[in-house]
Amino acid sequence: MKRIIVIVFFAVAAALALSGCAEIFNAVFDTGAPSGVSASDGDNANSVDVSWGAPNLSSEKWKGKRVDYYKVTWSFAGGSSGSGTASSTSYSVPALDSDRAKVCSVTVQTYISGWGEGSASDDGFALLTEELLWLDGGALHTVAGSDVWYVTMLQRGFTYSFDFGAPGTGSVTFYDYKNITTPEAAFSGLPRVDWLCNTTGNWYKYYVHVTPASVGTSVTASFGW
Repeated sequence: MKRIIVIVFFAVAAALALSGCAEIFNAVFDTGAPSGVSASDGDNANSVDVSWGAPNLSSEKWKGKRVDYYKVTWSFAGGSSGSGTASSTSYSVPALDSDRAKVCSVTVQTYISGWGEGSASDDGFALLTEELLWLDGGALHTVAGSDVWYVTMLQRGFTYSFDFGAPGTGSVTFYDYKNITTPEAAFSGLPRVDWLCNTTGNWYKYYVHVTPASVGTSVTASFGW
């Protein structure tokens, strides 16, 4: 008996090393949960696209049963929340302007023959970005609103600067592409920001969040080495 328990333990441990705990729980207990739930990271300004795989109902437990629909629930950090249903394996979560650049937690639950039978989750976010090109000698950019998110390419070993023009000040935060939770570097309340890029980012692609102290401020972006 002990030998059987040990074998089961190591089998489960090995599975956990290859997949998430929720996925393993759903598989071991045959819950009928959707598989591989994936929420988009910054692909859209006004929505988070969610996709997943249909559950495997081939076991005896599900004989004669079928998927009725999926229930999708979501919550933006410090923002709106809601729910909806889908008959297929995808759903578009609407994002208000105030929900942009906030992590959205999405859960998809399967309903089989009238009962909620299991769920899986993922995080995503909606983001409105502008492309930032680095020109020789720098370029002046006007921040129309209170802030702007740029998507851009940065090279390790180069210094990237944002000058708010004295006496103006502002804040600049650098993030790896597809990530808005863990900044690579952050500077606050300065008239000029200079960052020596010391990472390769997400294939050298980054988000840069620029927030001037005053709305409508122009900022000069330049680079050097």
